[in-house]
Amino acid sequence: MKKTLSKEKWFLLAIVLLFTVASVIALFQKANLHVDEVYTYGLSNHPYDGNYTMSPEEGKVYSPAEEAWDEYMQVQPGHQFDYANVWKNQSEDVHPPLYYTLIHTVCSFFPQQYSIWFAGSINIAFGALTVVVVYFLMLLLSKSKKSSLLTAAFFALSAGTLSAVTFLRMYIVAMFWVALFTYLVVKAYQGWKSKLFYLFIFLVAVAGTLTHYYFLIYLLFLCLGYGIWLLVKKQFSLFVKFFLTMCLSGGAALAAFPSMLQQILAGNRGSEAFDNLQNVTFGQYLQQLGIFFNFFNQQIFGGLLPLVLLFFLVAVCLRKKRKQPVSQRTGVFLLALSSVAYYLLVSKIAAYAYDRYIFPIYPVVSVLGCYLLFYGIKTLLPKVRKTAVAAGAMTVITILTFVFCPWEYLYQNSKPLLEYAQTQTETPCLYVYDASWMAQQSFYEGRNYSSVVFIQQNNLGALDSLELDTDSNLILCLMDSCNQEVVFEKLRSLYPSEITIEAKGQYFFTTTYEIVPQKK
Repeated sequence: MKKTLSKEKWFLLAIVLLFTVASVIALFQKANLHVDEVYTYGLSNHPYDGNYTMSPEEGKVYSPAEEAWDEYMQVQPGHQFDYANVWKNQSEDVHPPLYYTLIHTVCSFFPQQYSIWFAGSINIAFGALTVVVVYFLMLLLSKSKKSSLLTAAFFALSAGTLSAVTFLRMYIVAMFWVALFTYLVVKAYQGWKSKLFYLFIFLVAVAGTLTHYYFLIYLLFLCLGYGIWLLVKKQFSLFVKFFLTMCLSGGAALAAFPSMLQQILAGNRGSEAFDNLQNVTFGQYLQQLGIFFNFFNQQIFGGLLPLVLLFFLVAVCLRKKRKQPVSQRTGVFLLALSSVAYYLLVSKIAAYAYDRYIFPIYPVVSVLGCYLLFYGIKTLLPKVRKTAVAAGAMTVITILTFVFCPWEYLYQNSKPLLEYAQTQTETPCLYVYDASWMAQQSFYEGRNYSSVVFIQQNNLGALDSLELDTDSNLILCLMDSCNQEVVFEKLRSLYPSEITIEAKGQYFFTTTYEIVPQKK
């Protein structure tokens, strides 16, 4: 007899499809790349040559210009599925290698090609999986399929989630591991005693650790809460099994990528984290807490998170007066403990106040917020159609997330510069820099020009040996950290006639100028 999907599973599938369509639409709006997104492709594909950043050859004329970036970002012949190279690149970087392995795998099927969809497809796939986990996590907590479907839709269609999808980095993958590990622990908390539990949490803990080190922060607090609960319940044998499994997972992750210990304790990001932990003042910390809270508030809850929390607190107070204690049968406390602790610590140690650092806990925070909302509706509005009220409230919140979300990872502000670059396909480009890695973010612009040559600011004398066409226009990409007047004076000395220098746009570290020689 054929098994058919239940009505709820069809609804869940529809939500996943809606998420996929919305993600594709969002990615189609992406105009440019962040320098770290160029790293996504470069670290995954560039054969290690002593430098894991883009390092163009000084004075070489790359024609067409895109060759300079293609060499860094695309899989080159003979390097398909070269995972040893991925591991080597990441041992020199600050992040673990699993995400880059996924990117390299996809790119290896398309050598010498670049597409936003190579990384975008991974974000969409893991985002869709996270939507499914959110549904089952909420089902564990609420025991209501309707509430779980609403929560899955709430997470899938929030601007915060879709904005995270448009950032081509490892945060969506980390988000999935956080949600899945949380689901497994809550399921065990509620009585799941299968031996597969230990295998699953081992695999997820290793995968999460090899995706992003911030996963370890959440893992620490969730495991701490669950371990204490096991001890309180005198489940000593389960505690020992859980503790040993976590130790084994840590050992396995370290064995797979030995560089992680140095990266966490002494790498750039690791050192910054420990410095911030010690040196950030109380006032600075309060400011950071406010910034990170606003990310949750605006991108997930449409500016209404304080209202949701107040609604829940009122419900708790009234329920206590009725002598109806809050249920302790679920793992809500574990979720709240781990996510709040993660928020408090990351707000302290994060190198920058960027929303990407709390992306990993967006699904957990979404589940928690929805649970509090459902609890408040059930307690304060017992006679209304609870599902309809919850759906209406969540629809309003979701719409408001689109009002508040800045959608910064689309980089729409760079479109005027890119449109200008697209009109200059016959114009050569001179790129003056002082740090080659910062040239990475010029990929979308630079690939439009007929050619490009890279010259360091401290090597401007090399311009004397270049065969510049002093009768034709030239594009100058000049890093803002360079001495503008020194570069301009050098260019003026190379032209027999006067030149005009007009700024055409700026993107991240670089300003683009059009050099026009005056006709005699």
